[in-house]
Amino acid sequence: MKTTIRDEALQKSYHQHLNRIKGQIEGIGNQITNNEYCVDIINQISAIRGSLLSISKKLVNEHIQGCIVGDNQNHETAFKEINNLIDRIAK
Repeated sequence: MKTTIRDEALQKSYHQHLNRIKGQIEGIGNQITNNEYCVDIINQISAIRGSLLSISKKLVNEHIQGCIVGDNQNHETAFKEINNLIDRIAK
């Protein structure tokens, strides 16, 4: 299994971001329990999707800089890997 070494500050940043997302998801559960307006719940879901996309972009940048460029892969291999990343986040 491949791994990526991250410094403590970067790990902390990712964890803080993910904890905010967890809080937002819990908030949706409360909204449903409290019979809140559908549009308000949908807005919260949209915010979560945006947060997930944001962390995905950070991870893609980290991967490109550290794993693709840092490994000095040939251009064709690097291009294929970047395209695969784009396909994964564009779903």
